[in-house]
Amino acid sequence: MPEPPKSEPKQVIQGAPMIKVKGPRATAEYYRDVFGFEFDYGSESYCVVWRDNAALHFIRSDEPASGVRYFLWVKNADDVLAGLREAGAEIKVDVADRDYGIRDFTVVDCNGMEIVVGQDID
Repeated sequence: MPEPPKSEPKQVIQGAPMIKVKGPRATAEYYRDVFGFEFDYGSESYCVVWRDNAALHFIRSDEPASGVRYFLWVKNADDVLAGLREAGAEIKVDVADRDYGIRDFTVVDCNGMEIVVGQDID
């Protein structure tokens, strides 16, 4: 497992979604190859990937997750977007400053799930 977050939490260290997908290993490989995540654990029915302090768990299901959008908080959205474009990710909404104080964009993963990547606007 990667290093835990550097803050000093009283109890909860991190929350991580468990997302239903048809192919956990293929999904984990996508997140490795496109998003730069690292494998922590993997089997045909359950996989975990990490990048810095963000973890995602993928569980095998014939009924894919619905209504799920994952928000990935980053230091520099433009740098992440450039890497995702280079890796061939499907960008659904281009990067822009939003009226809610976040610079973000939306990408669609290999399962059709939307991931919003954003940063605070300084």
